[in-house]
Amino acid sequence: MMIYMFSIKWVLIIQISDVLAQECFPSIPTHTVVPSCPNTELELHIAHYRKQCYSLATIQNCTRPLDFRYHCVLNKLSTKAVELCAPRIVSQGFCIHFDEHTGILAENYNMDCTKFSHPCPKRFLSSDVMQYKECTSTIKVSSGLNFLGIKKRDVYHGESNHWIIILAIVACLGFTISIFMIFHKVFEKTAKMQMCSHRKEQREEMKMENEENVLYDVISAEAPNETSLMLENLNGKGKLLEFESFYALFTNALVTS
Repeated sequence: MMIYMFSIKWVLIIQISDVLAQECFPSIPTHTVVPSCPNTELELHIAHYRKQCYSLATIQNCTRPLDFRYHCVLNKLSTKAVELCAPRIVSQGFCIHFDEHTGILAENYNMDCTKFSHPCPKRFLSSDVMQYKECTSTIKVSSGLNFLGIKKRDVYHGESNHWIIILAIVACLGFTISIFMIFHKVFEKTAKMQMCSHRKEQREEMKMENEENVLYDVISAEAPNETSLMLENLNGKGKLLEFESFYALFTNALVTS
C-alpha cells in the first residue's frame, strides 16, 4: 500500500513538472531581489506572509493553486537571490534557478547539490530547495573589465565568506590593540625608569649639599677657637719681649754704676 501511494505521489509530481516546463508569466512580476533567502522557520513564515502567494494562486493559470508556491532561489545567472511565487517543479538533485524573462523555474545543472557538504536528495520539490542552504547562498560574482575585452572571471562565495571577513576584521583589530598595548607598556616602563633616574640624581644632589653644609658648619665652629689661640700666642710673645727689654736695661744700669 505504501509503495502504491509513493508511486502515485511521484507520478503526480512528474505530471506537474511537465506542465511547469511552459512559461509562467504571472510569476515574473512577483519576483523581487533579496539580500538572502530565509534561514530559519520563522523567517520562512514571515516571507510566506509577506509574499502572499496563496492570493495569486487562485487567479494564475500556470498550474493548480496548490502547486503555486513561494520560492527563494538564485536567478539564472546565479548573481543574486530572488523570492517569487511560481509553480513548483521536481529537481533531480540539482539546485533551482529562476529565469526572469520567461518566469520559469529550472534546474541548474552546474550545481549538483547531491555533492554539497550538506547534500540534497536525488529528487525533491523546488519549494523545498531552501532546506539546502548552499543552493541559495552560493552566489556568482562577475568581475573583470568587460568593456576592454578582458575575459570575465567567476568567483563563487557563500555565507562562509562573511565569516572570513568578520574574522579578518577581528584579527586586524586584535593585532592593532596588541601593538598599542605593547607600545603603551614600553612607554610606561621608560617613563618609570626616567623618573627613578631623576629621583636618584635629586637624592645624590641633596646628599652632596648636606655634606657641604655640615663641612661648612664644622669649619665655622672651629675658626673662632683657632683665632683665640693665635691671639693668646701673640700676647705671650709680647710679654716676653717686654721682660727681655726690661732685663737688658737693668743689666746696663748695673754695669754703668
